[in-house]
Amino acid sequence: MSLLRLPEEHEFRGWLDDPVTKAVFELLRKGIAGRKEQWTRGDFEDVSQFATAIKGSRAIGNCEALQSILDLEYEQLIGEMSDEK
Repeated sequence: MSLLRLPEEHEFRGWLDDPVTKAVFELLRKGIAGRKEQWTRGDFEDVSQFATAIKGSRAIGNCEALQSILDLEYEQLIGEMSDEK
């Protein structure tokens, strides 16, 4: 049983408009851009193709996770939180 109260849509929109949220989202976008720059420089290359693939896969997973936070929508949040009850 979760003690969290489901947020109202206006609360979620307010959170998106909050300066702290905007600053955090900008850091997430910079993190994604930084990973892309590292990839283009070849920073994920390693001694073997397997190790290179692992490093690249981790970077892709990190970017996907950051992007999923940036793309979060109210309906998705409510759906996820409702499933936990």
